[in-house]
Amino acid sequence: MVQKYLENGLSVPFWKSDPKLGVTVTFSTPEVIKLLEPLKGEMSRLDLQEAIGLRDAEHFRKFYINPALEIRVIEMTIPKKRTSSKQRYRISSFGEQILTTLNNYDEG
Repeated sequence: MVQKYLENGLSVPFWKSDPKLGVTVTFSTPEVIKLLEPLKGEMSRLDLQEAIGLRDAEHFRKFYINPALEIRVIEMTIPKKRTSSKQRYRISSFGEQILTTLNNYDEG
């Protein structure tokens, strides 16, 4: 199944098992994967945007930051103040799992 996704230009789906919730499959966009790769430690929106090489802040928020937050692969350092000038983003434990899966798949 993973091979078919990759052959069609889609990103790898990620399975997560929970005894209470069952199995969840998360499909991430190429933009989300592209966001995770340069994210080291805690970074501001602007630093991340520059690391990816994008100029349009609204596009970056809409297609990179918001989807990544929605599927919980990144998290905010100040979640109660979404628009704080001190806001930073970091990879969540789920995001780390995705990166590990991708790295393992690339090596295998």
